[in-house]
Amino acid sequence: MEQLTFKSLLARFSFDDILPEFKALYRKIRPDSFEQTNWDIYRDVYQDLQTRKKKEGKSKYSIQISERWDESQFIGSNCCLYYEEGDDYEYRGIGGYPCLSEILGMKINIYSNVALSLKELIAGLFWEITYDKRNGLMDVDMEHLTFKYLLTRLCFDEILSDFKALYQRNAPESSPKTDWEAYRKVYQHLLLFEPSESKYCIYLASRWEGCSPLIDMNCSIYDKKRDEICQPMATYPRWSEILGMRIIIEYDIIIRPQELTAGLLWEITYYGETEEMVQKHLEGMFK
Repeated sequence: MEQLTFKSLLARFSFDDILPEFKALYRKIRPDSFEQTNWDIYRDVYQDLQTRKKKEGKSKYSIQISERWDESQFIGSNCCLYYEEGDDYEYRGIGGYPCLSEILGMKINIYSNVALSLKELIAGLFWEITYDKRNGLMDVDMEHLTFKYLLTRLCFDEILSDFKALYQRNAPESSPKTDWEAYRKVYQHLLLFEPSESKYCIYLASRWEGCSPLIDMNCSIYDKKRDEICQPMATYPRWSEILGMRIIIEYDIIIRPQELTAGLLWEITYYGETEEMVQKHLEGMFK
């Protein structure tokens, strides 16, 4: 039997072929937004995937499906990226992996006790990779999502209300006397940085409300090669690297681009408004 891949499935079925299964899955998992859904948006994504070329070469991952999507207890945990060599997975769900061209060519392995028709399978995979369309990131290019990308697409005034709300939630005692124009200058200063290469990415595990960067590590620096979280983003003082790091967002986080950008600005300025201030503060903390 030919090894299944997402690309081979896309070649066999049109969007209309799998739409009933996709709608059934949507109604089951997200009944709150089913009636308001614009199916043409998903049609456009599907057709784009059909014409997109898969990444050259073999991926180090395969797609492992352990349950049907409509029976999974934790959405996103049933369809994971597994290392081809070894017995472990890196991302909980493929929806959190931004390289769609690579996902298209990955082998699909399905547990023997999981019964899925091919149309249900492709509807489920399509559900996974379009999570951003349901979670607030409709107009964001997830494959090239970095802090720099967000900064160049949103001006400070567009994220200011979200930044103020975050400040009021996490630091209510200092919010009334905060100099917002000082943060505008930081924002503009960040725009002047040229992003640099890094072995790390930014991993967002939860929204910022109620989180302490040092304790909760909701927004972390993640070592891609060693496959482990290293430290909170707030304690990483090399801003040019941070600006160029790819952002990986946990599968079930609902967040708008403005909220995401405000959160990253909150994180990067938590210990100071310049790299030097952050470094000096951290040196004092860990003496």
